[in-house]
Amino acid sequence: MKFVPGVPKNLYQKVNQFIIYLPLPAITLMFIPKLELTTEAWFPVASAWAIFALAIPIFYILKRLFNWSTELFAYLVLLCGLGN
Repeated sequence: MKFVPGVPKNLYQKVNQFIIYLPLPAITLMFIPKLELTTEAWFPVASAWAIFALAIPIFYILKRLFNWSTELFAYLVLLCGLGN
């Protein structure tokens, strides 16, 4: 875009911000009512919650063993639960 005069340097940031805040949520809200919750859909949801549930005691034990801070414990639980 540097070859086109009059185009701001941060145009890509503005376009990304627009896409993240307007069309993406609109598309998500458009398709949510069309979702069918079957028994096959419960496995990914349950596995994510199970990972959270298992991460808490595991990292709590490691926190006590290695004398980690509470912030590090929280970061690791969130990373494990959300990064699965």
